[in-house]
This record gives sequence, C-alpha cells and structure tokens, in this order.
Amino acid sequence: AYVKSSELPVGYVLKVDMAEVERPTLLHLGILVFSAVGITMAGVLTLGLSARRMIAAIENGWKRNRQEVLVQKEAFEKLVSAMFPDFASERLLAGETPVVVEIPKATGFFSDIW
Repeated sequence: AYVKSSELPVGYVLKVDMAEVERPTLLHLGILVFSAVGITMAGVLTLGLSARRMIAAIENGWKRNRQEVLVQKEAFEKLVSAMFPDFASERLLAGETPVVVEIPKATGFFSDIW
C-alpha cells in the first residue's frame, strides 16, 4: 500500500514490503522481454518469407530467361542452316571455325560475318 509522506505523523517510519514493490516491476520486465522475443520472432519469420519470395522470383526469372535463350538459339540455328550448306552449318553449329572445305580445283571458305 502506498502512503503519502504528508499523511505520516511526525516520528513514524514507513515500513514497505519490498516484494510488493518489486512484483509490478518484475511483471513489467517479463512482459517487455516476452514482447521483444515476439517481435524478434515475427521479424525473423517475415524475413524468411521475404527471402522465399525473392528466391522464387529469381528462379521464375531464370526459367523465363532460359526459355528465351532456347528460343533464340533455335532461331539462330535456323538462320545458320539457311545461310550455309548443310555440311558447313553443322560444323559451324558444333563450334568449328573456320570451316574450310577443299575441293580438288577450288577451295571454299564459309564463315559468319560479325
């Protein structure tokens, strides 16, 4: 119980039970610690979900880009096949450069233009 000092007669000593004084302080400290842990856990959970969303977005972008690369590669292969004879386009697409073909009385040189 709280007593104002002005209410005490002169010469009296106020006796206070420390357990009674500390109880609200410990209760508030417990609430504060529990709240801090809860907020921290919520932050970690939110960060984890955000990381998953970012990873999913990166993977989806990679899949779209990979599909676009495959489409472009196919278009490139069709273009090379249309520009060069079959034997030359096959060798160019296999990575061979330059492609040189020897014919007994002539030499043909097939190459792409940069």
